[in-house]
Amino acid sequence: MLNNFLDNRCIELKSNYDSYEDLITNVSRELLKYGYVKESFLENILGREKQYPTGFELGGKYNIAIPHTDMENVLKPVIYIVVLDRPVMFKSAEDGKSDISVDIVFVISLNEKDKHIVVLEELMKIFSKNDLIEKIKNSEDKDELIRLIYEEE
Repeated sequence: MLNNFLDNRCIELKSNYDSYEDLITNVSRELLKYGYVKESFLENILGREKQYPTGFELGGKYNIAIPHTDMENVLKPVIYIVVLDRPVMFKSAEDGKSDISVDIVFVISLNEKDKHIVVLEELMKIFSKNDLIEKIKNSEDKDELIRLIYEEE
């Protein structure tokens, strides 16, 4: 299921950003360039992240964030994955206040309501496996990362 939303161009490995705003801004530009989102995407995803933070502590070595926005900002569905070389701070989805040091970001861009729940369920399965998260974090190439996710389905 998740493989239907992966595009090799929408995966970054060993990336560095100074803030989650920088990361989301760059991802939004790339998604716009590839025709996945509308120009309204950036403003909306940043606003949503401030209002409803998406940082999650997984209880293992690495933490994740799953920024997303309303489907009317999306033209074609995709999950943009950023594996960070050094962590970026996101606010906790749990309390909205605590800082979480995030290592992997899954920017979810979907344009069908029924797909959101299914995609989140599939991602939660991945997030529950610390060994898989570690393999994703240590991926050396994009095809390897896609294969790891494909093998989980």
